[in-house]
Amino acid sequence: MNRKKHLTLFSIISVLLSAFSSLNAQQVVGTIIDADGEPIPYVTLTTLASLEKDAETIQIHYTDSLGYVAFDLSEKETAIRATFQGKVLFEELLPAPLNGIINLGKRQVSISNELDEVAVTAVRRAVRMKEGILTFDIKHTPMYQLKGYNAIDYLRRTPRVSQSGDSFLIDGNPAEVRINGQKTNLSGGTLHDRLLALRSDMIERIEVQLGQSADLGSGITGGYINIVLKEINGYTGSLSADLGYAGNAIKNGKKRPAHDEGLYARFVYGNSRVQGFANASVSSSRYPHYFVEREYYFDNKVIKENNHYHSNKYLAYSFNLGASAQLGELHSINGTASYRRAPNSLYESATALEQPTTPLLQDILTNGNSSSTSFTGEFNHSWHSKDDKYNWLNSLFYMKKKAHATDALRYSADGNPIKEEQNINDESNQQFYAATQLSTQLTPVWALESGASYTMTKSNTNYSFHGQGQSLADAHSLYEEHLAIIFAQLQMSKGEWSLTGGLKYEHTYAYSRTANKKLNVGQLLPSVRIGYNAGAYGNISLRYSKWLFRPPFALTNSYRTKRNDYLYSVGNPELRPASTHSFGLDYYWKSLGLGLSYSITNDYLQNSYFYEAPIVIVTNRNMPTQHKWTGNLSYSGNITPWWYTSAEVGVVFQYHPKAIWLKRHTQPYADFNNTFTLASGLQLNAGISYAHSWMMQDVLVGKRLTSKIDMRYQPSGSDWDFSLAISNPIRISRTENDFRQDPNLKVLYFEDTAFPSVNFSISYYFGKMKTHSKPNILNMDQYRL
Repeated sequence: MNRKKHLTLFSIISVLLSAFSSLNAQQVVGTIIDADGEPIPYVTLTTLASLEKDAETIQIHYTDSLGYVAFDLSEKETAIRATFQGKVLFEELLPAPLNGIINLGKRQVSISNELDEVAVTAVRRAVRMKEGILTFDIKHTPMYQLKGYNAIDYLRRTPRVSQSGDSFLIDGNPAEVRINGQKTNLSGGTLHDRLLALRSDMIERIEVQLGQSADLGSGITGGYINIVLKEINGYTGSLSADLGYAGNAIKNGKKRPAHDEGLYARFVYGNSRVQGFANASVSSSRYPHYFVEREYYFDNKVIKENNHYHSNKYLAYSFNLGASAQLGELHSINGTASYRRAPNSLYESATALEQPTTPLLQDILTNGNSSSTSFTGEFNHSWHSKDDKYNWLNSLFYMKKKAHATDALRYSADGNPIKEEQNINDESNQQFYAATQLSTQLTPVWALESGASYTMTKSNTNYSFHGQGQSLADAHSLYEEHLAIIFAQLQMSKGEWSLTGGLKYEHTYAYSRTANKKLNVGQLLPSVRIGYNAGAYGNISLRYSKWLFRPPFALTNSYRTKRNDYLYSVGNPELRPASTHSFGLDYYWKSLGLGLSYSITNDYLQNSYFYEAPIVIVTNRNMPTQHKWTGNLSYSGNITPWWYTSAEVGVVFQYHPKAIWLKRHTQPYADFNNTFTLASGLQLNAGISYAHSWMMQDVLVGKRLTSKIDMRYQPSGSDWDFSLAISNPIRISRTENDFRQDPNLKVLYFEDTAFPSVNFSISYYFGKMKTHSKPNILNMDQYRL
């Protein structure tokens, strides 16, 4: 009994002593910057028992991508040494602590190198990873030497990032685009115009978070892309013109040159308190003729649909304005406004219904056109406390978009007219977004971010189908969708280890004002990430997340729209949200990266074709479980002082245990981008991208091959920039997609892709400015506000 009492007393004393020692633990914090105020990552900080030559090494730590370091001291350390690439930056005794913290402050050091500029590029790696964040430092690429490159050029060279139309993906999944850490709600052509205007002289670096986290918006599964801009003191701008040729366009059986012309202007001004920009573009073009063919096999019949897309001469224009201001020491605001007028898109479709006994039963000739306009505006306010422990961001966004489409159909049999029909679709969309986020630096090691957002979407669609002078079908859809999100995310960064864990709750309430249809669903979504910095042996990150993809509410309405006598588009009120569990491992060593991931998705959402006698139905359905494994290798860096490459190869394996056609499929892919510095101011870029056929449930998507070569020249000391680009000299010009989602129906889809083209552009740059990096309030990359 006495022994138990002694053991209990000993345990209590041990706990108290441990707690007391932890309270008296000392921490070292600081930031290392170069002579230009730029953060220096991967500086090695070594704690020593003394300043003697053979002093014992106690601990080794590294600065993160923002030059920041924080770690606990033991009782033995009295000195510290900082080295970078073998050079000693400083070596000194540790100062006395204040409230348990030894603050090295913002230490400015010199890392000058006697090598020439090209050789320095080879020494400093452009891509690095820490805590699951890839940092692409464009200053250490040869492209940075010329003014003509823009944000899209750099994103195409960023590992794990790809482009699909005007959207960007990370590992093939949708990515959120941020500018200076703030989410931009721009999309489509408006986002493309904004990124096109961000040139080399404005970009500091690009950060890529691989995978989900609690602070990402709904439906974002790939991660985020953060384009960090410099602050400027002065002004800069450019005027550009381009001319392109892409073969022939066909209209009414006549060939016309498919060419485009464009004029672009940008202006940026800034000082210590105000930053502003204005961009404008006007383009005139006629895109090349291309051909899309669909074949529907069902009930011993074949529908052949031949779509010839052609173009009249059209004019498109866009405007972007933005400004930011520092209101005193602690507050800042910024806002942007965008307007874009999309050109008319024209097409002609010839559809024929064939049977084995009757070669040609009926022809349907469709002429269609569509156009759209959009306006967006956003406003942000940020505040930080005097001690930089708190950072608060508030955001507002508004978007309004209108679209119009008309299809005129003419039916005939054996060349004889039967009837005429017209399909008219008018759509108006509005979106309002509000969000607030608070980041708190709890200790030098721990940080907490929490926030909430609200999105309201309104859609108003009027559909009508007329024929023979009377209305055959009219439909009006008016619905609202309300999405509320709250989240909390905790991050630890201590020495070589980092940990991020978060929870996000999403709730959607949507209803139709024109039909008895409601959607009310919510779910809790976790995410976690563990990182380890092994120093010279690289960085490794493990991650897990769950996400939910809710089908757009418009697809769940009970609509039934006619495309022709044999083809209808139908809504599916039974659509369910798709849920995914994702696991990933990312490893980077020097300029080489490895990515492995596995995901399992239930109720995968798929655009589907199926046969409902006597017609073919096009709709959306939830598909069975999907398993997907992905592996990729990437390299970004200099092969020689004059040859820079960004390369990625990978393979995707999918398994669909309940598929009615292919249960297993393997897809290899590869992407290579090379920049050759031929002489001062003269660079040659050559890139090629290949994707083997891949599976989207029971859809086999055809393989694709694209390429591009461009030459850029900027005379020494000149403000002019010239470029000549040739797109797709090597290509697969036609792809075949195979749909097998219904045992009674097979759909083949043939499409012309990868059109060859030639483009010449000339730009003039003007201005007088100095740039510098904006200091970061918190030490975690993802908390930049």
